[in-house]
Amino acid sequence: MNIKPFDVVVAEVVAQLKTGFSVWDVTRVIRQNVNAGEYLVDGLAQALGFAQEVPKNKVRDEVLKLFHDNKLTRMHNGNYFVYSVVQNVTAQVVNSTSTPVAIDDDLIKSKIHDYLSRRDYATLKQIQSTLRRYGHFTCEQLHEILAADTSVDMSNGVKYSKVMARLIPEDL
Repeated sequence: MNIKPFDVVVAEVVAQLKTGFSVWDVTRVIRQNVNAGEYLVDGLAQALGFAQEVPKNKVRDEVLKLFHDNKLTRMHNGNYFVYSVVQNVTAQVVNSTSTPVAIDDDLIKSKIHDYLSRRDYATLKQIQSTLRRYGHFTCEQLHEILAADTSVDMSNGVKYSKVMARLIPEDL
């Protein structure tokens, strides 16, 4: 029987489901596949009456890793999060003649400063959301842009999406 690492199993099922799925949907498909004997998942305990026990919270953690790595998008439907696989998106703005236009770092810095001037602080994920109309930026790209800006102070974070940014007051 084929033994697969847990993260690989979750990634395969997510790729299979593609769009409009919940953590429960991923858990259910893995449980069906394990119980049908298609594969064993490395690191899961055997359970009475089942080939292996597949805990939903462990599946949720793996789905959240994919989400935080920007491989999934999610939307709350009022009851739970619905995920979809991210399609490849380039960081370019396309005009009406379909010629790619380079994004001006000064424009992006200006938009970030405008956004930060209206609040005490913001995460890079929040800043990323406000810049969607100007192109697709990863939190890592925003971190690089802001690291060179001496008027913005950033906290250290384990993940780029959790880094906090704020404007440094001019009177200091």
